[in-house]
Amino acid sequence: AVVSTQSTGNSKSKLYYQGDRIQEIKLNFVQDGGTVRELVLDYTIDISGLGVRMGSGQFSLSYYPHKLEGFTYLLKSVFGADSEHKVLHDFSEKTVDIPSYYVHVIKKCCSFGD
Repeated sequence: AVVSTQSTGNSKSKLYYQGDRIQEIKLNFVQDGGTVRELVLDYTIDISGLGVRMGSGQFSLSYYPHKLEGFTYLLKSVFGADSEHKVLHDFSEKTVDIPSYYVHVIKKCCSFGD
């Protein structure tokens, strides 16, 4: 069940889809048993002047809210504990206090035939 909806206001620059035609973005948290299981971003965009005859100018993007430690564990379990792994904050090697994104760069240490 969706338990809360809020307009993101000026945080558009921190969200995944960016563009000049965005009119509104609503963020929905889907919870199960008090735990957030999914984040859904509902976008309304201006499609006027594009020659589009059908369509609402609305779409949604859904995200699974991984925690950094859990996702790192998942990657290491797939690519191997000795794999080379870097976490970038907002696509940068500089540390950011509250990043919008974590980007994982992982290189498998070895494979069959090497």
